Amino acid sequence: MFSRLLLVIACVTAEFGYACGATIDVAGNRFPVVLEIEGEIEPGDALKLLRTYEYCGQFTTGIISLFSRGGDVEEAMKIGRLIRRLRLSTQAPERSGSYKILASPADKANSICASACILVWVAGARRTGDLLILHRPYPAPESVGKPSDIEFEAL
Repeated sequence: MFSRLLLVIACVTAEFGYACGATIDVAGNRFPVVLEIEGEIEPGDALKLLRTYEYCGQFTTGIISLFSRGGDVEEAMKIGRLIRRLRLSTQAPERSGSYKILASPADKANSICASACILVWVAGARRTGDLLILHRPYPAPESVGKPSDIEFEAL
């Protein structure tokens, strides 16, 4: 029992030295552990989620809480495929502002699941939450230059 407690404490206080991207961490000080993705989704976040899950996996509830305004679509799809393979559930914030099993996000501006975050949310084996915003994906302006209308639609 003591070794399980030490592992949970280590899992709760674990910090990974990543400079950018979403924060992927343990939500609150609860057991079993709820994993949380907060902030802009950027390349490398799927790997951060996998490493965090490998570290805390057997002590998790199997729920990923999402607090993100979006980000990189391809990375969100990678995270979604990982969540689907691991059969994890996803929970987005709720319009009422109540969080049934989650802690509040660190940054109140992230109290939403929007844009690329939706791709992560829909991958959940079970999905809860209703504060979701979706728009049509578009390429980053710096990556395309001045494409024609046909090239832009193909992107």
